[in-house]
Amino acid sequence: MTGSERDLPGRLRSTEAHQKAETHPGTPFEFTFGTEVVPALPGETIGAALLAAGVRSWRQSRHGRRPRTLFCGIGACFDCLVTVDGGPAVRACLTPAEPAAVVAAPGPLAPPGTLADPSEVGIGPACPVANRAGPVDLGSGSVGTIADRAGPSEVARVAAGGVAGRVGPSGMRRRTAGTMADEPAGSDVDFAPVDVVVVGAGPAGSAAALAAADAGCRVTVIDSGAAPGGQYHRQPPRQFAAGRPAVPHPGDPAAPQPSDPAAPHPGDGGRARLRRQPAAAPPGELAGHPLISLRPGRTVWAAEPGSPYLRLRLTGGGVLRARAVVIATGGHDLALPFPGWDLPGVLTAGGLQALVKGQLVLPGRRVVVAGTGPFLLPVAVTLVEAGARVLGVFEANHPGGWLGRLPALAGRPGALLEATRYLRTLRRHRVPVRHRHAVVAAHGHTEVEAVTVARLGPDWTPLPGRRHRLAVDAVGVGFGFVASVELPLALGCATRPGPGGLPVVRTDPYLRTSVPGVYAAGEVTGVGGAQLAAVEGRLAGRTAAADLGRSRASAAEAGVTAATRPAGDTAGVSGGDPTMRAGRVEVAALLRKRDRLQRFADALHGVYAVRPGWRSWLRDDTLVCRCEEVPASRLRHAATELAVTEARAAKLTTRVAMGMCQGRICGPAVAALLAGHTGRPVDPTPMANRPIGVPVPLGLLAAATEPADPDTSPPPTSPEPTATGTADSGPAEPRPAAVGSAEFEPAGTDGPDPDHPTEKRTTP
Repeated sequence: MTGSERDLPGRLRSTEAHQKAETHPGTPFEFTFGTEVVPALPGETIGAALLAAGVRSWRQSRHGRRPRTLFCGIGACFDCLVTVDGGPAVRACLTPAEPAAVVAAPGPLAPPGTLADPSEVGIGPACPVANRAGPVDLGSGSVGTIADRAGPSEVARVAAGGVAGRVGPSGMRRRTAGTMADEPAGSDVDFAPVDVVVVGAGPAGSAAALAAADAGCRVTVIDSGAAPGGQYHRQPPRQFAAGRPAVPHPGDPAAPQPSDPAAPHPGDGGRARLRRQPAAAPPGELAGHPLISLRPGRTVWAAEPGSPYLRLRLTGGGVLRARAVVIATGGHDLALPFPGWDLPGVLTAGGLQALVKGQLVLPGRRVVVAGTGPFLLPVAVTLVEAGARVLGVFEANHPGGWLGRLPALAGRPGALLEATRYLRTLRRHRVPVRHRHAVVAAHGHTEVEAVTVARLGPDWTPLPGRRHRLAVDAVGVGFGFVASVELPLALGCATRPGPGGLPVVRTDPYLRTSVPGVYAAGEVTGVGGAQLAAVEGRLAGRTAAADLGRSRASAAEAGVTAATRPAGDTAGVSGGDPTMRAGRVEVAALLRKRDRLQRFADALHGVYAVRPGWRSWLRDDTLVCRCEEVPASRLRHAATELAVTEARAAKLTTRVAMGMCQGRICGPAVAALLAGHTGRPVDPTPMANRPIGVPVPLGLLAAATEPADPDTSPPPTSPEPTATGTADSGPAEPRPAAVGSAEFEPAGTDGPDPDHPTEKRTTP
C-alpha cells in the first residue's frame, strides 16, 4: 500500500464535487474541527463527516492516550466522543453536524496537576483543544469536569446544569440526537401521561406501537435515532432525499440493486462519499398514525415502576408517564477482544453497515469482514456494492453445523435463498468467503494497517503455521448480538440466560414481563432477527392494549383482553392466556409463527455459537476493556491470584466495565474470560444492571425533579383521530376519559401480587 493511500492528510472535501453529484442532498455547510474546516451535509453525523474528510481519529484514551474514533457506530461504546461549541461530550456517531459548530476532542483525562499537550490530541488534522472547562469522560459512567482545568465554581456550575451551550429563544439548549447533555435550560418537564410508551422504533417497536394504537391506545415512541426503523431498516437521513428510489434492506427479495458509488472526490482523503438516496417512509407508517407520537433522538436514562403509571426519564429533559411500557430496545454487536482491536479503522460489523447504509460513507477502501454469523454476508455485500474492495469474509464457524439442524430451516424458508443471493454477489465481486478463519490480530500505529488471519480448529484455537497477513484500512468484526437489557433490569424485570449465557428478558407467551405493565419484544427477549422481532412486537402491543381494557373494534380483532387473564402467575411472570373468541385465529397464527421463527433462531445460535478458543488469541497486553484500558493480564491476575470469581468483584478490583460504556462492549467477553480462568460459570448480568441506563451529565441529574403524584393526575386518553400523526414537542393537556377497571389486575386477583408480596395491585 502506497504512502499516499496510508497517510491521510484529512483534506477538505470539495463542495463543488457534491454539487456535481447525481443527486442533491441539500446545501453543504461547514463546521470547524481544530484548525480544519470540515464540509458536511444536512442530516450527516459529525462522525461520518469527519471520516469522509479523512479524519481517522479525534480523541485519545484516558490512560494510554490511544487514538479513538468510531467503533460500534450506534452509540453503545462511547469511543467517538467529541464536544460541540464547548459543551458536554456527545457521541459523534449519533450527533448531526451543524453549520458553524466548533467541534473538538474532549481530550484525555490528565493526571492531577497536569494538562495534555494540545498538539497530541487528535490523530487526523491538527486538533488543538483549548483548556476550557468541558465535561469529559471520568471513566465512571458519568460526565464531569476536570478540576485541574476549572475551579470549584465551574464544577458547581456544571452540577447545577449550567453547562455552556447555545441557548435558543425557548430556553432549550441546541438539542441534537445522540447527545448526553441536551437537557432543558430550566426545570424538568413532566409530559402528559399516555396509555403506552414504546422504547425503540425498530421492527419490534414499530409493530408494537401500531398494534397498540390500532387498538385505540395513545402511544409515544422513543428512539435514540433521528428516524424510526432501527438498525435493520436504517436509511440515510431524510435530508439526503434525491431522485433515486428508496433502498430497502438487502435481505428483502424485492430490493433493487443499490446505486453505483460515485467516484472519490478530490480531497476525500481516499474515503468515498456515496451518492445520496432518499430515506424510505418510516416503517409501519408510524409517522402517519393519528394516535402515535414520535420522540426521536431521545434515550431513557432512568425508569421507575409504579401504579397506575410507570415513569421514564429522557435525555433532553422530561418525564414520560405511561400505564404500560413496551421495551423493544434491540441489541448491539457482540465484540470479542483481540490484539489491536482498539485501533482506529476496526469497527463492529454493524458499525460498518451503519456508516454505509445510514450515512453513505465508506470508512475504508481495503476492508475485511470477520467473526461469525449470517450478518457478515449482508455487511460484505453492502461494502462491495458501495465500492469497497472486500479482501475476504472470514467466518469462524463451519456451515457443516447445519447438518443436524436442517428441519429448523422450515422456520424461515427464504433464508437459504437470501444467503445464496449474498454469496452469488460476493462471488461476482471475487470476494473469498473462508470458513474456520478469523482475524486474530490487527496491526498499526495510529490506525489499522494490516490484520492477521488464522485458520481455526473446531473450538476456534488457531492452527499452527496457518496464518497470513493482509494490508487493510478498515475491518468489520461481529460475533453475534447482545440484547440491550439495561432498561428492563432498571425496572426490575426478571431475566433468563440466553444464548452464550447472556441475559435476556423473561416473559410469558404473550410478552408480559415479571413487572406489571411492562412488556418486552424483539431482541431483548432473545436475539432472533427482524422477522421474529416484528411478530413479537405486534403480539406485545396488542397484549398491552388489551390489558389496559381497550375495546375498540381493532382490539376485538386482536383477540386479547385482560378480562380473560386467570389469577396467579407462571414461573414468576404475571398474566395468563389473553385470547378470546373474536381474535383466537389471529393470535394463534402469531404464536405459531413466533414458535417457528424461534426454532430457526435457536438453530442459528447453535451453528454460529462463540467457541472458547477465542481466548487463546489474546496476549497479556491485549485490552479487554476499551474504556478503562484493562489488559488481559490484569483480569487473569484478579481471577487466579485474588480469587475473583464474579463480575461485580472483577469491576471493583480491575475497573473493567467501569468506563463510559458501562460494560456494554466488554461485559460479555469479561464474563467469558473469568469463566475460563476460574472454571465456573460467570453471570454477566451485573455488567448490565445499573440505575442510570446511559451516561448523563451532572446537570441533567441536578435538573431532575419529582413529577406530580401520579395517583392524582388525570388519566391518559386517546385523542380524536386526525389526518396526520403527532410529534410531541412538549406537555399536552390530558383529556378525561373512562378507564377500564381491569387494568393491571388479572381476573380473580384481589390481594398481594404473587410476584411482589409486599405490593398490592389496585384499580386506579
